[in-house]
Amino acid sequence: MAHALGMSAVVAGDPIWGTIDRHARAYAALDEALGRQEELEREWLARSADRDEAELVGDPRWVALQLELNALDDAEARAATALIRTKPSTAAGVVALPRHVASFRDRGYQWPAEVKRRVRAG
Repeated sequence: MAHALGMSAVVAGDPIWGTIDRHARAYAALDEALGRQEELEREWLARSADRDEAELVGDPRWVALQLELNALDDAEARAATALIRTKPSTAAGVVALPRHVASFRDRGYQWPAEVKRRVRAG
């Protein structure tokens, strides 16, 4: 039936696809911001070899980035938690969810504590 309707009909009918997409986007946004943090740290170290770390944490760019990272980390944790709260409703979704999880595990991703607790609790 999915072939006759097209894959988009299957995807549209299964809530797990949106949940997977939201998690992937949240993770990508967090990863991008972490890259900017590393870049700022490298920049600071390159021009500040003898400066105190307190100067970095007082930099307005650093402060703004930390606030952004906190918000992005929270969003990614909520999206990860939603993965375990959303039940796939199609065979394609049942296959897609563990593949998504495995792809993150293979990259060394650390799941939020809430997700780990819920998975252990069953």
